[in-house]
Amino acid sequence: MNSVASQSFSNDIMDQFDNEERQVPHSSKPIDLVHLSRQTFGSKELENEVLGLFVSHSRQCLERLKSAETSKEWQDVLHTIKGSARAIGAWKTADVAESYEQKGDELSRTEKTTALNDIQSEIKTTVSYIEGLI
Repeated sequence: MNSVASQSFSNDIMDQFDNEERQVPHSSKPIDLVHLSRQTFGSKELENEVLGLFVSHSRQCLERLKSAETSKEWQDVLHTIKGSARAIGAWKTADVAESYEQKGDELSRTEKTTALNDIQSEIKTTVSYIEGLI
């Protein structure tokens, strides 16, 4: 079924999923473990693997963010962090990344330093929590 109608239907489902995902309230924990379990089909082994990948990937992204020379690079890295965080249910981390991603070109050099500190702090909190899990 490759019709325009089926593409529209698929997009509608994805929009609904995105909206549902964004309506998840933040818990006191940095990661929504129920969401993570759904994403990994209840497999603890897969959970650990995904969490380990988030830890290493988020550290790489922070380094890329520190060296980003253009607003486009900055936004791309923040977009990547946002997606990775959402995949594991790290809603607050995703929201912080998204808020700075959306501001993009509007951020001064000083504001980017503040943003970098904010996202680093949030990732550090999430990574510390992950390290306690795996």
